[in-house]
Amino acid sequence: MKIKNFLSIVLVFAVFMSVFSDGYIIPIPRPRPRPVPIRHLTVNYHKVYINVDNQLVTTKVVQEFHNPNNFIFEGDYIFPVPEGAVITKFNIWEKGKKLKGELLDAAEARRIYSDIVRRMRDPGLLEWMNSKAYRVRIFPIGAGKNKKIEMEYTEMLNNENGLLRYRYPLKIENLGKEKIKEVFIECNIKSNEPIRNIYSTTHDISISERGEKSARISFEKNNIIPDKDFILYYSISKKDVGINLITFKEGNEDGFFAALFAPKSQVDKKNIQPKNIVFVFDRSGSMSGKKIVQAKAGLKFCIEHLNEKDNFNIIAFSDYIERLSRTLLKANSGNVKKAIAFIKDFNANGGTDIYTSLEEGLSYLKGETRNYLIFLTDGLPTVGTTNVIKILNNVAKKNRTNTKLFVWGVGYDVNTHFLDKLANKNKGFSEYIEPEEDIEIKISNFYSKIQNPFLAELKFSVSGIDIYDVFPKELPDLFSGSQLVIAGRYKRNGNADIILRGIIGRDKIVYKKKVDFPIENSHSPTIAYIWAARKIGYLTEQVRLNNDQELIDEIIRLSKKYGIVTEYTSFLAREDSIAVSKADSRVRFESIAKPAMDKLSGRHAVKQSKKLKTMKYAQTAQSNVYYNEEGTKVIIDTLSNIAQQSFVKKGNVWNTLDIKKGQKTDLKVQTFSDGYFQLLDKYPDLVKYFSLSNNIIINYKGKILEINEKEGEKKLLKKQLEMFE
Repeated sequence: MKIKNFLSIVLVFAVFMSVFSDGYIIPIPRPRPRPVPIRHLTVNYHKVYINVDNQLVTTKVVQEFHNPNNFIFEGDYIFPVPEGAVITKFNIWEKGKKLKGELLDAAEARRIYSDIVRRMRDPGLLEWMNSKAYRVRIFPIGAGKNKKIEMEYTEMLNNENGLLRYRYPLKIENLGKEKIKEVFIECNIKSNEPIRNIYSTTHDISISERGEKSARISFEKNNIIPDKDFILYYSISKKDVGINLITFKEGNEDGFFAALFAPKSQVDKKNIQPKNIVFVFDRSGSMSGKKIVQAKAGLKFCIEHLNEKDNFNIIAFSDYIERLSRTLLKANSGNVKKAIAFIKDFNANGGTDIYTSLEEGLSYLKGETRNYLIFLTDGLPTVGTTNVIKILNNVAKKNRTNTKLFVWGVGYDVNTHFLDKLANKNKGFSEYIEPEEDIEIKISNFYSKIQNPFLAELKFSVSGIDIYDVFPKELPDLFSGSQLVIAGRYKRNGNADIILRGIIGRDKIVYKKKVDFPIENSHSPTIAYIWAARKIGYLTEQVRLNNDQELIDEIIRLSKKYGIVTEYTSFLAREDSIAVSKADSRVRFESIAKPAMDKLSGRHAVKQSKKLKTMKYAQTAQSNVYYNEEGTKVIIDTLSNIAQQSFVKKGNVWNTLDIKKGQKTDLKVQTFSDGYFQLLDKYPDLVKYFSLSNNIIINYKGKILEINEKEGEKKLLKKQLEMFE
């Protein structure tokens, strides 16, 4: 009887711990009695293969677990089943016999989950309480051996106005924080209609293959703990530009939106818009060695991939200028060969005359649209006009043809403030190539994206709904095979038209789509964090280039609300930031920000600029990392954000930052008591907060609620339950 009871407790523990990821095993030890200590199974790899055939999706999961102990184990494997999915295969064999599993419906799973939460005193399971679950008993796993599991399930995706959404349960909550050695996700999409937008709000995906009606997407990371589910959107449309809308709105707050625009991925040669492009490359003495070799290879790639109707020129500069031609050249085979020979011959020597080279480059560009200047340098101006303010002003005056200026800074000896302003004032962008990065690859990847211009001089608007705080502020040109994501806020709700205006050739074009801005939509909370990251990145860049007190206050407010840490708001991750006044926050911001913002060049300045660019154009929710004064990455794990409320860890208690100094607790409830579950039954949205920790202080509907594992109310009266209504 004692052994039976012991096994049942261990089994419950196994069920409890195994649901925290998409599938996990916590073993039941053999032989008995239980050996001490027991090490949990580790995951060697976790691979997901997704095949989308129109709206039908087949997901194959392959995992390999490792038993690090010196004795045999057995355990339960549990997989939380997505809504509407059907398990079609489960492949694991033991001694020639295929093991069978059982599907627990939501009610049965909830009963088991609730019981486990009470017994094991861990809240991580709460978020799965309304999910179905697939459970399989895994027969003995040998000491030091691996166990491979394969399963497959199918589901149908909903088509909402041409937009389809796929979700894979990858999130892990409060598991033993063992890193997974390899996480790999591959998704192949086939469609009868042309595929336009492909977008993940949660993970930085790469698109390795892209056709008009097919695509291959992947995500790969090593030695990580997955902290969010994998969500992928893709859209279908027969129109030249796919237009889609993703929204998030809860309660009485204004909503968030992400508008997606993607033109055809493949364009007939006869429809490719010609461009004028001048390459201005630094060949000063500091570019010698590996840098000049890689830069020349990257430039050669660009020249070899010019379109037939393009016009181009090359300026190689140091303290004097060498030019390929006195005029723009047609990109025919003869001129391309001439350009490649020119690139081969120039060497690195002399000083750095930035202004004269830019002035020369701009002089070749004519007309009003599709003029591009790519400028690469690894240093500061040392010859000619060296005052960066004069250079900025003079370049702006000389740029009379609406030329987009793309700036590449190589290494750490560049003035990031100058290069950032140079790009911003000329409707381009700046990017930095660090010493350990490959210049050739960075340049060729960038050029591949801008190779085929589609729509220039973009203007975005919405008719029928009030929108505000839209980012990015300056819209880039739209290129074939690329994608534009615009994030913003909206007031009220209802039907509206999304409108994108631009120029193709000499023609003014308008693309429009009718969409719905809903009164409530809680499916895509990451949209709020993407918007917040973009706004913080934009404001911080403005403060970095032009100090402004009002902007500083707004950066601090947004960072606190959305739990987003930057180089300048890292103090928010400290426990002494709880209930700090606005004035004190500004003092702390300036004490950190001023030394950092004063740095014009060097490793830290480059890291700052790159981080801010990532935030300004964020397409996924940002990880909480920043770069310290040495330019070293710092990962923050004492700050968390749930439902737009930030928490700082003080000891073992997560405290809300949304609290005033001296504000008292309105209700304290003991963790896992009857009162705890009374609250969850009456206010189900508390699950997202409670799953963070056993000890948490929340601002819930204007009241301060404390959950404490050692003390508090164990059973609640009616009036206590109703105080949050």
